[in-house]
Amino acid sequence: MRFDDGQERSIYPDCAVNELGDTSPFSLLSRAQISLMAGYAVTVHKAQGMTMDKVKVNSRKAFEPSQ
Repeated sequence: MRFDDGQERSIYPDCAVNELGDTSPFSLLSRAQISLMAGYAVTVHKAQGMTMDKVKVNSRKAFEPSQ
């Protein structure tokens, strides 16, 4: 993952396994979770007039031939 300050770090899932039940054989419950903040996309028209602190723009397909 690349952060705003340019650092790159590997993010690994947090895995947990819990035993359920009082007698053997126990049931096992497992969960894998990666804690990340959600990202959002906004169209050009919706962003018009907005004030934003940081913006990353991908304009590769903004102009197609014969437009």
